Amino acid sequence: MKTINNSICALVASLAIGLGGCGIGPSTQIPEKTASNFPREKIFTVSARDYCDSIGKKLSDYKMVGVMGNNLSQYIPEGTEAIVDYDFDISGTQNMTWNYESGTALIPKKN
Repeated sequence: MKTINNSICALVASLAIGLGGCGIGPSTQIPEKTASNFPREKIFTVSARDYCDSIGKKLSDYKMVGVMGNNLSQYIPEGTEAIVDYDFDISGTQNMTWNYESGTALIPKKN
């Protein structure tokens, strides 16, 4: 039954993305406030650990939040410093195409 539920979630997410929505799964959270005009130069394909190593911070300094959708900027939580593990896919059929973006938002923890 779990496999069937996961397959149904994947199908619903694919349809939602194809129709211009966000792929909503069981663990997806849409932030109440989003980062408006998040700079594209702060979106990286490197891992969270590699990003932290490159700026001299620890991974434990951040809250990590998964983000996904067909327009990632609509789902980036407010306070995000960077998006890491970014991935962009284009899928489609003969009659329809859609894109899907995903990544991990790194939000600095407040001390």
